[in-house]
Amino acid sequence: MHRFIHVTAANQIGKTLAIEIKALHHSILTPNASVLIISKSEDQAIMILDEIKWLLRRASIHYQDMIGEVENRMELHIESPNNGISVIRCFPPTTRVLGFNATLMLLDEVGFWEKIEIEGSDSGTSSTIAYFQQVLEPRTFATKARNHPFLTMGQIVSITNPNGQDGLAWWLHNNEKFHQYVYCWLANPNNTIEEYKQAERELPPIRFASVYAAKYLLNSGGFITL
Repeated sequence: MHRFIHVTAANQIGKTLAIEIKALHHSILTPNASVLIISKSEDQAIMILDEIKWLLRRASIHYQDMIGEVENRMELHIESPNNGISVIRCFPPTTRVLGFNATLMLLDEVGFWEKIEIEGSDSGTSSTIAYFQQVLEPRTFATKARNHPFLTMGQIVSITNPNGQDGLAWWLHNNEKFHQYVYCWLANPNNTIEEYKQAERELPPIRFASVYAAKYLLNSGGFITL
């Protein structure tokens, strides 16, 4: 499996659920895993961890037997192989993630992260890009060499709606070391081409590109904007 993955996807086709399942799968099957989930806001980060707990409760496993000593709004400990304890931590995109390493890092809705203050960042570099380069990716430097029989250690997976040709999502989409996956609204088999075409007729192009088409449309340029 590739270490760097960027997924561009439409609305309501299972982006956040995929993150939740990936986090659980990794933490249960990796001894002493450290999973960091960074979402666009603290409320969103808390919601993701709450949904992970609900996945455990709804599963046909002994949920309480797997929970470690820590279970709060931002952190969850799970028993992992060889009597280990894995941890899933959720954060908004701030420097609070410093001090934690990551055997797996999951980035949620990076296309909608707002400006982040990074000390010493280049004024010509988007603050979200500088945040990734200076704060996020280094969290995996100590774990990428760990061995696992079938999982990639130090892996970074980003998943987002596109939000124009700007910011971290657009940069990741054009980063050669990231493997790209794109899923439009029709990736959900319950959605129809008729609904898709109707939305295309009704919505402004930049909105349709983000919500349905999963495309990075240029939202401004020259004298005329979309």
